[in-house]
Amino acid sequence: MNKKEKQNRIKELIGNSLIPKEVKQIVLKNLVKYDEKILDGMLESLARESVAMNKLASDLMRFDVESQKRWDDLEIEQLKVADDFVEQAFKDLTG
Repeated sequence: MNKKEKQNRIKELIGNSLIPKEVKQIVLKNLVKYDEKILDGMLESLARESVAMNKLASDLMRFDVESQKRWDDLEIEQLKVADDFVEQAFKDLTG
């Protein structure tokens, strides 16, 4: 990857980064001044952050789906218990 490609990739990654806005602005303003070693370090750090945030988002989505399924299952179980109770109570009343 040449220097221009690295700069473009950094611009893409920094847009989604959790880095404070002020720091992003400084980085972007001075991007053309940085040597390749600094660009490589930025790319590595921003890429790791991106991977970590994507994994976290995926984990949170999976947790949400699993939690909703457990709540749905619990609701079905509660309705079944209530139906069984009402049915038994009706049988007891009607003999």
